[in-house]
Amino acid sequence: MKLEVDSVFYQVPEKVILSDVHLSLSDSEVLGVLGRNGSGKSSLFKLMFGLAKAESFHLRIDGVKRHNIYDQGLLQYLPQTDFLPGSFKLTQAMSLFRLSNSTQSRILDIIQEAGTQRVYALSGGNRRLFEASVLLFSKSPFLILDEPFTGLTPIVVEQLSGLIREASERKGIIITDHLYKSIMPISDRLMLMTAGALRPVNGIEDLEDAGYLAFNSD
Repeated sequence: MKLEVDSVFYQVPEKVILSDVHLSLSDSEVLGVLGRNGSGKSSLFKLMFGLAKAESFHLRIDGVKRHNIYDQGLLQYLPQTDFLPGSFKLTQAMSLFRLSNSTQSRILDIIQEAGTQRVYALSGGNRRLFEASVLLFSKSPFLILDEPFTGLTPIVVEQLSGLIREASERKGIIITDHLYKSIMPISDRLMLMTAGALRPVNGIEDLEDAGYLAFNSD
């Protein structure tokens, strides 16, 4: 299965955010998307997930133009902010995604919490890990992870990186984060968002030439 996005033009008053973006993703790879703050990464993800509308935007799966792919269970999205209901027990939250009992048990082991715990009671880092894990184990063939490492310790970043690579065996994953040194090793391909467009990245030299590393010292 292959997801493709192209013919994107998105603007807000007096400013073009995205122009002539092309992106492709198979259901068995990790695509790392890098870019400075305000470059348009999150705007693109919101367009893909149906949270925003553009003047022009085409999304295809296996060559067929699609709309509302979230409603069809084809795409999940981890935003930069918390998204699961805080008042839900962890088991309730996981049941929203129809995860099996064995999968739920594994996620609870990963975050070292009991299923009776409420989502709001998790620490910031554990909540981030929990929400990312739920989406990684969901059945959707495509997933967007927007800043998944926020608030995580280096050890947990490494743990989540392993889960991302494991999940990539059964789904296509787009991931962006300011921790580019954590993104690069787990990505099959890299792209850089600059001037409202995506360009391929073949190595650290391309990031240096684009001036990206001067703004990201992590």
